[in-house]
Amino acid sequence: MNTLTIRIGSRGSNLALWQANHVAALLRSNGHTVEIEVIRTTGDRLQNAPLDGLSPNGTGIFIKEIEEALAAGRIDLAVHSLKDLPTDIDPRFTLAAIPPRADARDAFVCESSWGLHMLLVLASAGLDRLGLTEHVHQRFSVDELTPAPGQGALALQTRSPQHPLDTEDSTRDPAIHAAVRTLNCAHAEYAVTAERAVLAALGGGCQLPLGAYCHTVDEIHHLHAMVVSPDGDQVAHVVQRAPVITAATDLGQSVAEALIARGAFELLGMETVGQSTAQP
Repeated sequence: MNTLTIRIGSRGSNLALWQANHVAALLRSNGHTVEIEVIRTTGDRLQNAPLDGLSPNGTGIFIKEIEEALAAGRIDLAVHSLKDLPTDIDPRFTLAAIPPRADARDAFVCESSWGLHMLLVLASAGLDRLGLTEHVHQRFSVDELTPAPGQGALALQTRSPQHPLDTEDSTRDPAIHAAVRTLNCAHAEYAVTAERAVLAALGGGCQLPLGAYCHTVDEIHHLHAMVVSPDGDQVAHVVQRAPVITAATDLGQSVAEALIARGAFELLGMETVGQSTAQP
């Protein structure tokens, strides 16, 4: 029996708590003791406030306080929606696992009595996890509306085994990392790594109108990517296929280059790569 207690940090929203409890149940099924600590983030406090003046494009506002708790040792594991995470991870931390992914598509939600101003487009994964699919009218194909990089995936973030806490028990952080790593899904990890490589290559933040989705069919990776102009009138769309042996980052970089060749920077109002420095 495991005596290690793993402390999970989570936002307090219904979806975040569902995700934290889901991961906790998986860890408990492997014999671990798990506790959950709710952490209120800047993003939670500013749900209805403009993002001006925050980090570029409002990035990191849903993870800052959680990462601070992880660095301080108050928690051992942060459970994030992957699309909330920067592509550039603090070296003190690591993505220990990407569990099996939920439906990454976007969904059109409506009810017959709603007016036009009430129509929403929401991530299918969140609706499915919370059982809120009653008014889902349509799930868009990934070529109609390519989802955000990492959408539908969870990121299980721990302290890096190379940067453990300075405590009397030097085995604790490596043991936690190993326990969390057992939840990793290699297919999901490959897909989101390729998608985030597209985003990183374009230097964009979470608010960038860019979609990327990778899946594998018959030993061939398919990476769909789309960039849309701010007014929605112009689109650069790429679908690239690669053998299963292709490195995820190489596939993502190749797709980013194809988007750039199709005018992605011009659509986004970026003159050069050097001018695009914000992180997601």
